[in-house]
Amino acid sequence: MSLWNLQTFVFDYRVCGCIYFVEEIWRMAQLRHLKFSLNCLPQPSHVSTDEEKCLVLQNLQTFSGLNPLNCTKEVFKRIPNVKKLMILGHKVQYNESEMPDCFNDLVSLAKLESLGFYIQTNINHLSLCLPPPGNFPQNLKKLTFCSTCMPWKNMDIVGMLPNLEVLKLKNSACIGEEWEPSENGFYQLKFLLLSSSDPKYWKATSDHFPLLKHLVLRHCYHLQEIPLDFADSVTLQSIEIENCERSVVTSAERIQEEQRNLGADDLVVRAYRIRGCEDVDHSGS
Repeated sequence: MSLWNLQTFVFDYRVCGCIYFVEEIWRMAQLRHLKFSLNCLPQPSHVSTDEEKCLVLQNLQTFSGLNPLNCTKEVFKRIPNVKKLMILGHKVQYNESEMPDCFNDLVSLAKLESLGFYIQTNINHLSLCLPPPGNFPQNLKKLTFCSTCMPWKNMDIVGMLPNLEVLKLKNSACIGEEWEPSENGFYQLKFLLLSSSDPKYWKATSDHFPLLKHLVLRHCYHLQEIPLDFADSVTLQSIEIENCERSVVTSAERIQEEQRNLGADDLVVRAYRIRGCEDVDHSGS
């Protein structure tokens, strides 16, 4: 069976283990979507200029599961139009001492809108090393971190991304007791998820997230409360809380009450699986 016209390639490592591609992968010009759990791409070989044009996946839109070892300028040149990229690897492949600049070439992916970093089985809490803000694709709208164990200070870099609208922090994406965002940043952020990645103290105000519409907190066992200054937000539409402390729900209800006192009745507060508490669904007006 010929694969040259294949547009979607999905591979599950749980069935077959890690897959090692041969160089012909770069000649599958019709590919639009690649999804892998564990893989290793061949580095493109040095060829003539004319032949190089045949080794570019111009139609590729989604690449899920790119190995950190393949985050090189040569590989990114072969996927120039990708819009959604998820980088997945074990801690050894992410080790910043071995690859201190491995993500600096992400800026070359000018059309990238969604980016994710996932570290598998990060039991030793290896911290992901982020490139400076100028080395991220400037059109990036959605960013996800999972098991990256970064200090909360790294969010100051993320906050500088000019077009970021969605930020998801999952499964110890950041670690540490306190998150105090920088005064400058998150100008376009509309959706924020903290899931099993929670500080004990979140020192923020609505000014740190001036356009935030939706806040989602899941499995945040350490977080004491949502900052009450969120009551001053004129854009916040919903707060969703799942499996967190009762004090977090109480703070959300206080924020909603404060907004009502100011004449704003649009905020919706929902809470599920709260210990010692029934589910909550406080709609707005």
